[in-house]
Amino acid sequence: MERPSQRPASRRTNRALRGRIFSRPHRVVPVASFTATKVLWVKQNEPEIAKKVAAVCLPHDYLSWRLSENYPDISKIFTDRSEASGTGYFDPVKNVYLGEIFEYCLGHSAILPTVLGAEESVTNVRFELAPDGVRIGAGMGDNAGAAKGLDLEPGMFAVSIGTSGTVFGSSNKTSADSSGTISGFADADGQFLPLVCTLNAARVIEWGASLLGVTLDEFGELALNARKHSGGIRVIPYLEGERTPNLPNATASVEGISLSNGTRENFARACVEGMLGGLAHGASVVADAGHLIESISFVGGAAANKAVQKIAGEIFNFKINFPKPQEYVALGAAKQAAKLIGL
Repeated sequence: MERPSQRPASRRTNRALRGRIFSRPHRVVPVASFTATKVLWVKQNEPEIAKKVAAVCLPHDYLSWRLSENYPDISKIFTDRSEASGTGYFDPVKNVYLGEIFEYCLGHSAILPTVLGAEESVTNVRFELAPDGVRIGAGMGDNAGAAKGLDLEPGMFAVSIGTSGTVFGSSNKTSADSSGTISGFADADGQFLPLVCTLNAARVIEWGASLLGVTLDEFGELALNARKHSGGIRVIPYLEGERTPNLPNATASVEGISLSNGTRENFARACVEGMLGGLAHGASVVADAGHLIESISFVGGAAANKAVQKIAGEIFNFKINFPKPQEYVALGAAKQAAKLIGL
């Protein structure tokens, strides 16, 4: 049985779903990462299970519900607009679910989480866990949390380089990208969060360092000592398929090696260039779609690598900066919590 994340729907049904979604004003392409596509996969591959589904929510929503006094009332699951916008059956402009799309995917209606505002709370943490009456908020998606932690405003974007890579930022306009490159998410505070995601980011550097038998810092030093453009070596870093472009079955490759350029240094730099190249392309697609990008902040574990910092300055055609390393997602959650209690 194929995993939902790999191939959740046939091409024909995915085109049908795409047509239904594109008839709506928010217009997103239902790639494998969207909840709508995964729900459709369940209907197609596990129809008896799909018939028994009473509610659909994200893991974040489920945990919030289990921690809250709303549990075990399944009708009282809640979420926020940033998470809802990643389902494929939510309109972030009108902030409403698109029931027709959801029912098409599952085959029938079901309970969906109530979408709360960023500073809204409808319940406390369960008494046995927090007897002092601790409120629980809507929370937000990880990238929306990072955006809040970074205090991103329209025109300010970020590149997060973790296991996967993301380009995202604050915008006052929604996205309508028929190519599926841009995910038209919402942020937690009423703006929009156009986002491009690649599956292969820091893991490319970790893989390259492992092949060469060096530490990540040593790998960065090798890359810094390489020729520009890696002497002609090119790494296509699709180590686990790729989401942008949508190539789930793709594999990685190394091209252009010769006796004259086949050095450890050039290979190291080619890995960094290949990883950053996909993210830079994503930023360009976002800008070409009409989203203002005035600056890009680089965050995530690999953003601290000196080679990543130097090469990013050569590849990205935007003003870039490297803020102090912090847990920006957690910082965003803390800021939301502070607002919730009036701080």
